[in-house]
Amino acid sequence: MAAKFLTPFFAMYNKDRLEEIQEACDMPYDAQSELLFDMLNDAAATEWGKRYRFSRIYSYEDFRQRLPLQQYKDICPYVQRMMAGEGNLLWPGVCKYFVPAASKDNVSQLLPITRDALMENFFTGIYDSTAMYLKSKGEDSKLYDSY
Repeated sequence: MAAKFLTPFFAMYNKDRLEEIQEACDMPYDAQSELLFDMLNDAAATEWGKRYRFSRIYSYEDFRQRLPLQQYKDICPYVQRMMAGEGNLLWPGVCKYFVPAASKDNVSQLLPITRDALMENFFTGIYDSTAMYLKSKGEDSKLYDSY
């Protein structure tokens, strides 16, 4: 029976994050722009960031002009070096995780997944999904009833 307090507790805890999600929905261009420039700033000191001068990208137009569209074959040498343990190539630090990705010609492609990406995408996605579920179900949620 102690679990009855968990849903309201987490709903209260999630309030700020739900406001951030709503703000991103209301102003998607701003949210995406902020994310792009945060990522460019994070990767500016990597080999890739130096090659394309991320530190001198001040607008989306700069980004489009400076960074050409890439295919897997363009980054493959970097991925191979990352798999050998070299760091600071496409993203800061050493990448330890690589996941297979589908390609149109059925050639195996491995994409680097950093710990940052796991934390920012996977775990934040779970947290955000739970927050939105609790918001939609409110007091009727039985998500934490087994605790």
